[in-house]
Amino acid sequence: MKYIIAIDGGGSKTLGHVYPSDAFSPFTQEHSTDSALLKGEITPICSYRSGASSLSADFTQSINTLVELIDCLIDQVSESITNGPMPDFVVSLGLAGAGSKALTQKALTALQSELFKRDSAVCQLILMEDSVSSLLGATLIAHSKLIHSESVRLVTLGTGSFVATYHQDSTVHFTGGWGFPIGDEGGGARLGQLAVRAYLQYLDKYQASNSNDAKLSENPSDFINDLATSLGKNRTDVLAWLSNAKQSDYAQLAPLVVDAINLPSPCSNAQYVWQQHLQLVRELLPTTNSNTFVTGGLAKATLEYLQDMGCGSLTYLPQPSITGAAFAACLFGPWQVQADKYYQLRNDFKQFVSTLSVDSNALTTSYSHSQSLQSDVSSSDSTDSSESRLTPLEQLVSESRNPNSMTLDEMNSEQIVHLMNQEDNQIAESLKPVLPQIGLAIDLIVTQLKLGGRLIYMGAGTSGRLGVLDAVECPPTFSTKSEQVIGLIAGGNTAMFKAVEGAEDNEQMGKDDLHHLRLTPNDVVVGIAASGRTPYVIGGIEYANQIGAPTITVTCNPTATLNQLSSVAIAANVGPEILTGSTRLKAGTAQKLILNRLSTGSLVQLGKCYENLMVDVNVSNNKLTLRAIRIIEQALKCDKQRAEQLLEQSDNNVKLAILMGKLNLTKSQAEQRLENANGFLRLAEKHSGDTPEDVKEMTDN
Repeated sequence: MKYIIAIDGGGSKTLGHVYPSDAFSPFTQEHSTDSALLKGEITPICSYRSGASSLSADFTQSINTLVELIDCLIDQVSESITNGPMPDFVVSLGLAGAGSKALTQKALTALQSELFKRDSAVCQLILMEDSVSSLLGATLIAHSKLIHSESVRLVTLGTGSFVATYHQDSTVHFTGGWGFPIGDEGGGARLGQLAVRAYLQYLDKYQASNSNDAKLSENPSDFINDLATSLGKNRTDVLAWLSNAKQSDYAQLAPLVVDAINLPSPCSNAQYVWQQHLQLVRELLPTTNSNTFVTGGLAKATLEYLQDMGCGSLTYLPQPSITGAAFAACLFGPWQVQADKYYQLRNDFKQFVSTLSVDSNALTTSYSHSQSLQSDVSSSDSTDSSESRLTPLEQLVSESRNPNSMTLDEMNSEQIVHLMNQEDNQIAESLKPVLPQIGLAIDLIVTQLKLGGRLIYMGAGTSGRLGVLDAVECPPTFSTKSEQVIGLIAGGNTAMFKAVEGAEDNEQMGKDDLHHLRLTPNDVVVGIAASGRTPYVIGGIEYANQIGAPTITVTCNPTATLNQLSSVAIAANVGPEILTGSTRLKAGTAQKLILNRLSTGSLVQLGKCYENLMVDVNVSNNKLTLRAIRIIEQALKCDKQRAEQLLEQSDNNVKLAILMGKLNLTKSQAEQRLENANGFLRLAEKHSGDTPEDVKEMTDN
């Protein structure tokens, strides 16, 4: 049994419905009876409403809202299932802001990642812009024959607005939908904006002279009072509201206008705002006869007035985006459609969506759960590395058996630790042959960081955790910015604490993770994989190569696939593990040693130490404060009291404290001198008169 979760996400709210797949029997089963879907009569088995989920307004919040909604709907269905396995769910979403292909891909990847962490029962994700899902739903509800004989026009008046038309010749035309505040005439946010303007005019008229407070008339209308409650009663409060207001804040004022206009005797301010709104909507309506439907949160209230104004035949249509999203699940979900009557209809709509996709990349689909995670409907093999190009496991040193541990299962505790100690003694020796490569890698990292680029580690499992570990230690040790050294792990943050082993097989995920970081040629990517054949890392390294960012690979197999893909390949041969294939042991230790050298070697060459002292330490806790004081004592050979005094005068900047103490400088003098030396304390100490350009030449050499 499979269920369909249909979601309509906008700038003010998000609505989700769950339907059993057999509710769409003409499309999902071999039946030929009429479907309630065509009549718009399907009742969901459960629903859930949440906050805004417009991708273009607030991407992170939208993803959080959608994941919460999907989880809640799945939980509601799960509670009703007492026996049998957990069903699969096809999730189909029509979202505001999903007109951009890049943003849609980013949203799919983010949703996949979050749902994967939760071991979700979602088996497929389908995502399109809400204008597309709405037009699909409107056309379907109007009747399937309209595809061939008549045009269908849908006017949507929600938080935003747009007009979508499906013509007789199978072409599709969109107008409006440019987004607030430039476009979206007739939408809730624009109506709220009109109300705000009316309120500001009211304040200008009644504002007392030489006073910040508005002098309201003796009997202000309920409409003005409601706006005053929302926006504030004085200039300071209103300006604060305006400076922070988002599209959704303006849209929340629209119901105040609707309530005011429906009073027996509407006030003149509300009438003025409403007439402006109606005029904007009239400009959206067609000038020729067509099957015109009006939908959205403002549709019902607006429609009554439009019909009185002689705007022709207009039909109110509730929730076409939900219906369209559900139908998209029927079109692209894992169903087999056999009934001839609906097979042709399905093909017609597939052609319809295909037409849209050419112009606006309207629909993208991906798979998760037990299937391979797929980021684009047109590339079914994009997430799997071809097994033929991966080094066979039997050729990997890390997968071979260690002759010294053949009786491991018979050893006692002391014998096991002696054996492990003996094997670990070989690790440092195994690095000697690759020290030149490590040196080259450090030089490469230094070059990229000087360009303003980032050091980005990526790996899966133990390798990924080691990269994250090295990255997060750089800010407290060297005062680097958190975004300067980054660690990526397959499966996201959850994988740091709980194994998400399947994530490493996703090559596309590696590419997507770097894409989301907006990788540039100034960055450097370090792929970490003991086996040297992890698809997640391969995908990332290949993506970096395409972008033009230099790449480094850290493996423990000289014949590994990854070694052939990077600018610098570091392949430490530590030999087989005592527990066959458990590369968290010697291989993991070797990788940690290599990463220590990469980060420390590169950041030292960027001026992050003086002599051998950690002078860029981030003084963020008691332990590090004591360490900073001791560093100053050692550098200046002074007592603790003097060190504490200098640390306080330098605002906890150890470099400045040392320079101030050595040369008897003020804080501002030391700052200028250190700036001229590009942050190199030793150069700042020796070359007081050099220009920044002179010092830069010295540091570059």
